[in-house]
Amino acid sequence: MTQEKTKREDVKETELMMQEETMTGYPSIDKPWLKYYTEEHIKAELPSMTAYEYLKKLNANRLKFDAIDSVVGNYTYEELFEMIDKTAAALYKMGVCKGKIILAMLPVLPHETFLLYATDVVGAAMSQIPPQSIIEEICNAIKKYEAEIFFVFDSLLTSEMEQIIYESTEVKNMVVIHFGTMKNHDERTISWNDFLKVGSGVILPEIKRDSKDLLFLASTGGSTGAPKSVMLNDDCFNIMVHQYLNSELPYKEGDRWIRLWPVFSATANIANNHMPLCAGMHCILREFPLDINEFDRMILEEKPQHLMLIPQLLEVLEKSRLIDNQDLSFIKTVGCGGMGITKQFEEKVESFFKKHNIETFLGYGWGCTESATAGSIRSSVRTSEIGSAGAPMVNVTVSVFDADDGTEKQYDEEGELCINSPSNMMGYYKDEELTHKAVRKHADGSFWLHTGDLGTISRSGIVTVRGRMTRMLFVFPTAKVYPQALESAISKVDGVREVAICGMPDCEHDGFQVPICFIVREEERTSEQVIANVKTYCEAFFPEHARPKKIVVKEVMPLTKVGKPDIRTLEAELM
Repeated sequence: MTQEKTKREDVKETELMMQEETMTGYPSIDKPWLKYYTEEHIKAELPSMTAYEYLKKLNANRLKFDAIDSVVGNYTYEELFEMIDKTAAALYKMGVCKGKIILAMLPVLPHETFLLYATDVVGAAMSQIPPQSIIEEICNAIKKYEAEIFFVFDSLLTSEMEQIIYESTEVKNMVVIHFGTMKNHDERTISWNDFLKVGSGVILPEIKRDSKDLLFLASTGGSTGAPKSVMLNDDCFNIMVHQYLNSELPYKEGDRWIRLWPVFSATANIANNHMPLCAGMHCILREFPLDINEFDRMILEEKPQHLMLIPQLLEVLEKSRLIDNQDLSFIKTVGCGGMGITKQFEEKVESFFKKHNIETFLGYGWGCTESATAGSIRSSVRTSEIGSAGAPMVNVTVSVFDADDGTEKQYDEEGELCINSPSNMMGYYKDEELTHKAVRKHADGSFWLHTGDLGTISRSGIVTVRGRMTRMLFVFPTAKVYPQALESAISKVDGVREVAICGMPDCEHDGFQVPICFIVREEERTSEQVIANVKTYCEAFFPEHARPKKIVVKEVMPLTKVGKPDIRTLEAELM
């Protein structure tokens, strides 16, 4: 057995040497990451159908399997399909068709899933906004998408909000998901059950939908913090899921997958909803715990095989006394995202895994909403190098380009990470100019998504992200803060002549940062006056996580050669 193993290793080493000899030095041509995939993975035919058709096709023999476990009801795959069809009939009866967009603001509920696939059935599109959205954001989204129906959870809708929405937008109806006694509402507002009754007895005509038609609009922050609406179609959903399933990730039908977030983002909707359902898993829907220190109890009660978390939840588990001596070997995969992962954090997680008999690696990847979640992932021990973002997915090409002249970089040379993928976005909603800046045609005739991330690719095909071309801070709890947006606002404060925002490590939350504000004051103002003015302004107009934790007054702002604030010099002052 040992001799046989040695022979196989010798053959593998010879193959790698031969591969090295034939490599051109350019990742987009060599694609060295393909060695992490089997021939079956590489040659697997990409799906070309609607998201709902793909879901039904993969689960045709799993109808009696458990699909969804939620606090408001449980569903087998057969029951899930029945609910989707009923929802589609009601949408159709209410005039939702191709070209229409419905809007939702829901917590973690199965209704999110019903609506997504039902929208797909009738040929329309869907967008969801976060449950904590304020009335201005809700109205702006309704107007932007010209949504005629707004789906909302009862506790998120006050009578005042309802009145403002009807008065300031063209929305025709609101559908309220509620449990218990429904509050008094406008006559145009109906309950979910009454909504379903609208479709009772309706037989849908044949609706032709192309897999390249718009399905979902996901919001993302721009480099200045301004929201952009990313258009994703059925192909984006299906091809991304296809790649997750055609990897070494140990996903099996019947596995328990826990989802803690509403599906307003691409990651939540595709990787955390469509993917586990297409894999025939048992999806456990639970609201993100109000007290994150209760997360350990949730894990022991639910015993999920697969977790997709943010770092502070892993920290809760790592520090938990409740699970201190517990065997957690039921866990198969642990995905983690939302921020940069430090080496120190990874070392703590590895120690935690070992202590609790978790035989897996920290699943970490890199990508963006515009690429329909991931461009590269750690899908096996071989691609799980500490500090890296794994290898490109099987049907994705990642390479590094010079930000100035667009030439492709060679291995280990830093530049802008770009993605060429069949799951790249359709574009930004009603913004062709911004779309053309993000997705560009290169000299080889291929279209590449420019991510704005700086990084490298090694000769072994491993992606490492070095930072952002556009500055961005990850602030606890997983909020993105764009320094340029803060700088623009603070520059208008009385007494501020120059301003620069940079980040320093958050000593209370590993891997996160806190914003620090450097200012040069107007000569007629004292430092105390200007600091007080800035604090007052930030408390009035910035959410708490974006407020500078420290304000430093400088006599002179250090500048780069082109006259911009020297952020690296300022950051060095904080060390």
